[in-house]
Amino acid sequence: MKCWICGEKGDSGEHLIKASDIKSLFGEITQKNPVNFHTEDKKNKSVGSSKSDKFKSAVLICRDCNNNKTAPHDKAWQKLSEHLRTFNLQKKGPLRIRLSKIFDNNIYQESLNIHLYFVKLFGCRIIEESIPIDIDSFSDSILNNKPNPYVFIVFKKAIGSKLQTATITPVHVELDGDQVVVAAWMYTVGDLNVEILYSPNSAHNEFLKKSFHPQCQHKLVRFIDFEEDESES
Repeated sequence: MKCWICGEKGDSGEHLIKASDIKSLFGEITQKNPVNFHTEDKKNKSVGSSKSDKFKSAVLICRDCNNNKTAPHDKAWQKLSEHLRTFNLQKKGPLRIRLSKIFDNNIYQESLNIHLYFVKLFGCRIIEESIPIDIDSFSDSILNNKPNPYVFIVFKKAIGSKLQTATITPVHVELDGDQVVVAAWMYTVGDLNVEILYSPNSAHNEFLKKSFHPQCQHKLVRFIDFEEDESES
């Protein structure tokens, strides 16, 4: 299997839920203190380490891309995630957080790093789930350190949710014929919900006005309320 980012030999697995997010939510995970991991195919798979391969995508990338090229992206998301989860994300109402309060230098680059972290995760899911999206724009963004014009992030507070989980949802795809109009999935860590959206024609999508993207909004993280039905939570 080749690395979808650079084309070299794929020899490294990518965590679809970051190990630091899992550890911060559940503490030290061991064989004696495991957590249950859910997928579409299997429920309640016992996992005894936050670095377990069970949390990784089946799609491999190369070690250089995983450990070097995308390392700044991982570090930026870890720092942002840890900071955001210090806020009360169950409280209704506006919440705006300046990235200058989190990162000391080059706010644009750090916002780009956060964006590219989810571009990498999305790329792995596109390949693994055979989603009909051209992967070239994803690899091009990572290799050339530039925003993907079709990938947007929306930060949400899960008002009313009683569950503390670390999870990713299936990728929901809306098609027009054989063309993807919108593809979206959620990345959840406790009360922090991140919706990752792919839209090749973003001009007609109202939800993108509230999204985070380095080209149009890179200084603020803005949350919207995502009220869940308590009967389902």
